[in-house]
Amino acid sequence: SMKYVITGLKFVVAVGLFALLFRIFNIRASALVTEIKDWRYVVGAVFLSLTIVPFISTRRWQLFLRFVGVVESSFSLWSINLKALFQGLIIPSTQGSDILRIYYIDKRNPNRRGHAGSTVLVERMLGFVLLCLLSIVAILSCFRSREFVALISTAIAINATVFVIFGLILSKKIHGFYSGHKFECKTIARVFDYIDTL
Repeated sequence: SMKYVITGLKFVVAVGLFALLFRIFNIRASALVTEIKDWRYVVGAVFLSLTIVPFISTRRWQLFLRFVGVVESSFSLWSINLKALFQGLIIPSTQGSDILRIYYIDKRNPNRRGHAGSTVLVERMLGFVLLCLLSIVAILSCFRSREFVALISTAIAINATVFVIFGLILSKKIHGFYSGHKFECKTIARVFDYIDTL
Protein backbone atom coordinates (compact mmCIF):
# COMPACT_ATOMS: atom_id res chain seq x y z
CA SER A 1 0.00 0.00 0.00
CA MET A 2 0.90 3.69 -0.19
CA LYS A 3 1.78 3.77 3.52
CA TYR A 4 4.56 1.20 3.06
CA VAL A 5 5.89 3.04 -0.01
CA ILE A 6 6.10 6.31 1.99
CA THR A 7 7.81 4.49 4.90
CA GLY A 8 10.29 2.95 2.46
CA LEU A 9 11.04 6.35 0.92
CA LYS A 10 11.62 7.84 4.37
CA PHE A 11 14.06 5.03 5.16
CA VAL A 12 15.93 5.55 1.87
CA VAL A 13 16.14 9.32 2.49
CA ALA A 14 17.42 8.76 6.06
CA VAL A 15 20.10 6.30 4.89
CA GLY A 16 21.03 8.69 2.06
CA LEU A 17 21.43 11.59 4.50
CA PHE A 18 23.66 9.50 6.76
CA ALA A 19 25.79 8.43 3.78
CA LEU A 20 26.08 12.06 2.64
CA LEU A 21 27.12 13.24 6.13
CA PHE A 22 29.70 10.44 6.39
CA ARG A 23 31.15 11.46 3.04
CA ILE A 24 31.15 15.24 3.68
CA PHE A 25 32.82 14.95 7.09
CA ASN A 26 35.01 11.98 6.10
CA ILE A 27 33.66 9.79 8.91
CA ARG A 28 34.82 6.18 8.97
CA ALA A 29 32.27 3.74 10.34
CA SER A 30 35.05 1.56 11.75
CA ALA A 31 36.42 4.52 13.74
CA LEU A 32 33.06 4.92 15.48
CA VAL A 33 33.56 1.41 16.88
CA THR A 34 37.32 1.24 17.48
CA GLU A 35 37.61 4.67 19.14
CA ILE A 36 35.07 3.86 21.88
CA LYS A 37 36.92 2.74 25.01
CA ASP A 38 33.99 1.73 27.19
CA TRP A 39 30.74 0.59 25.57
CA ARG A 40 28.85 0.73 28.87
CA TYR A 41 28.52 4.51 28.59
CA VAL A 42 27.23 4.28 25.01
CA VAL A 43 24.68 1.60 25.93
CA GLY A 44 23.63 3.62 29.00
CA ALA A 45 23.22 6.82 26.97
CA VAL A 46 21.15 5.05 24.27
CA PHE A 47 19.04 3.28 26.90
CA LEU A 48 18.27 6.52 28.77
CA SER A 49 17.52 8.50 25.60
CA LEU A 50 15.10 5.84 24.35
CA THR A 51 13.36 4.90 27.60
CA ILE A 52 13.45 7.00 30.79
CA VAL A 53 13.98 10.48 29.29
CA PRO A 54 11.19 10.19 26.65
CA PHE A 55 8.90 8.54 29.22
CA ILE A 56 9.21 11.53 31.56
CA SER A 57 8.86 13.97 28.65
CA THR A 58 5.77 12.29 27.17
CA ARG A 59 4.08 11.90 30.56
CA ARG A 60 4.58 15.60 31.30
CA TRP A 61 3.23 16.57 27.87
CA GLN A 62 0.32 14.15 28.33
CA LEU A 63 -0.69 15.91 31.55
CA PHE A 64 -0.63 19.33 29.86
CA LEU A 65 -2.74 17.99 26.97
CA ARG A 66 -5.32 16.49 29.30
CA PHE A 67 -5.62 19.87 31.00
CA VAL A 68 -6.86 21.36 27.68
CA GLY A 69 -9.09 18.36 26.91
CA VAL A 70 -6.82 16.43 24.55
CA VAL A 71 -6.28 12.72 25.20
CA GLU A 72 -3.24 11.12 23.54
CA SER A 73 -1.42 7.87 24.22
CA SER A 74 2.16 7.91 25.48
CA PHE A 75 3.27 6.02 22.37
CA SER A 76 1.83 8.61 19.95
CA LEU A 77 3.47 11.47 21.87
CA TRP A 78 6.77 9.56 22.01
CA SER A 79 6.52 9.06 18.24
CA ILE A 80 5.84 12.78 17.67
CA ASN A 81 8.79 13.73 19.89
CA LEU A 82 11.23 11.49 18.00
CA LYS A 83 9.93 12.61 14.61
CA ALA A 84 10.13 16.29 15.57
CA LEU A 85 13.64 15.92 17.03
CA PHE A 86 14.92 14.30 13.84
CA GLN A 87 13.20 16.66 11.40
CA GLY A 88 14.05 19.66 13.60
CA LEU A 89 17.74 19.13 12.87
CA ILE A 90 17.34 20.84 9.48
CA ILE A 91 15.62 23.90 10.99
CA PRO A 92 18.12 26.63 11.99
CA SER A 93 16.86 26.98 15.54
CA THR A 94 17.07 25.11 18.83
CA GLN A 95 13.28 25.39 19.05
CA GLY A 96 12.77 23.84 15.61
CA SER A 97 11.53 20.59 17.11
CA ASP A 98 8.96 22.52 19.20
CA ILE A 99 7.48 24.08 16.05
CA LEU A 100 7.14 20.61 14.54
CA ARG A 101 5.60 19.22 17.74
CA ILE A 102 2.97 21.98 17.62
CA TYR A 103 2.31 21.17 13.95
CA TYR A 104 1.91 17.43 14.53
CA ILE A 105 -0.22 17.65 17.68
CA ASP A 106 -2.53 20.24 16.07
CA LYS A 107 -2.77 18.08 12.95
CA ARG A 108 -3.85 15.10 15.08
CA ASN A 109 -6.43 17.24 16.91
CA PRO A 110 -8.01 19.61 14.36
CA ASN A 111 -10.94 20.34 16.67
CA ARG A 112 -8.53 21.54 19.37
CA ARG A 113 -6.08 23.32 17.08
CA GLY A 114 -4.23 26.01 18.99
CA HIS A 115 -5.23 24.58 22.37
CA ALA A 116 -3.20 21.41 21.76
CA GLY A 117 -0.25 23.39 20.39
CA SER A 118 -0.29 25.75 23.35
CA THR A 119 0.87 22.91 25.62
CA VAL A 120 4.23 22.86 23.82
CA LEU A 121 4.57 26.62 24.30
CA VAL A 122 3.67 26.39 28.00
CA GLU A 123 6.14 23.53 28.46
CA ARG A 124 8.91 25.59 26.86
CA MET A 125 8.02 28.67 28.92
CA LEU A 126 8.17 26.68 32.17
CA GLY A 127 11.55 25.30 31.11
CA PHE A 128 12.86 28.82 30.52
CA VAL A 129 11.56 30.01 33.88
CA LEU A 130 13.23 27.08 35.68
CA LEU A 131 16.53 27.77 33.90
CA CYS A 132 16.26 31.45 34.88
CA LEU A 133 15.62 30.55 38.52
CA LEU A 134 18.60 28.16 38.53
CA SER A 135 20.82 30.86 37.02
CA ILE A 136 19.69 33.32 39.72
CA VAL A 137 20.69 30.78 42.40
CA ALA A 138 24.06 30.38 40.66
CA ILE A 139 24.51 34.17 40.48
CA LEU A 140 23.90 34.53 44.21
CA SER A 141 26.63 31.99 44.96
CA CYS A 142 29.30 33.93 43.05
CA PHE A 143 27.92 37.48 43.11
CA ARG A 144 30.89 39.01 44.97
CA SER A 145 33.51 37.42 42.75
CA ARG A 146 35.00 39.78 40.15
CA GLU A 147 35.99 36.84 37.94
CA PHE A 148 32.34 36.21 37.03
CA VAL A 149 31.25 39.80 36.27
CA ALA A 150 30.77 39.12 32.53
CA LEU A 151 28.92 35.86 33.23
CA ILE A 152 26.68 37.46 35.86
CA SER A 153 25.87 40.39 33.54
CA THR A 154 24.97 37.97 30.72
CA ALA A 155 22.75 35.88 33.02
CA ILE A 156 20.95 38.99 34.31
CA ALA A 157 20.41 40.27 30.74
CA ILE A 158 19.00 36.91 29.60
CA ASN A 159 16.72 36.68 32.64
CA ALA A 160 15.41 40.20 32.08
CA THR A 161 14.83 39.51 28.36
CA VAL A 162 12.96 36.26 29.06
CA PHE A 163 10.65 37.85 31.62
CA VAL A 164 9.98 40.87 29.35
CA ILE A 165 9.06 38.51 26.49
CA PHE A 166 6.75 36.52 28.78
CA GLY A 167 5.19 39.78 29.94
CA LEU A 168 4.49 40.74 26.31
CA ILE A 169 3.06 37.30 25.51
CA LEU A 170 0.73 37.42 28.53
CA SER A 171 -0.17 41.11 28.14
CA LYS A 172 -3.93 41.66 27.94
CA LYS A 173 -3.42 44.99 26.15
CA ILE A 174 -1.44 43.41 23.32
CA HIS A 175 -3.92 40.52 23.16
CA GLY A 176 -6.79 43.00 22.98
CA PHE A 177 -5.11 44.73 20.01
CA TYR A 178 -5.63 41.79 17.64
CA SER A 179 -8.28 39.69 19.43
CA GLY A 180 -11.60 39.97 17.61
CA HIS A 181 -10.09 42.29 14.98
CA LYS A 182 -11.26 41.54 11.43
CA PHE A 183 -8.36 41.52 8.97
CA GLU A 184 -9.06 41.94 5.26
CA CYS A 185 -6.41 39.44 4.19
CA LYS A 186 -7.67 35.91 4.86
CA THR A 187 -4.17 34.53 5.45
CA ILE A 188 -3.34 37.18 8.07
CA ALA A 189 -6.76 36.66 9.64
CA ARG A 190 -6.12 32.90 9.95
CA VAL A 191 -2.66 33.50 11.45
CA PHE A 192 -3.95 35.91 14.11
CA ASP A 193 -6.95 33.69 14.79
CA TYR A 194 -4.56 30.81 15.50
CA ILE A 195 -2.33 33.03 17.68
CA ASP A 196 -5.42 34.18 19.57
CA THR A 197 -6.41 30.56 20.28
CA LEU A 198 -2.81 29.65 21.16
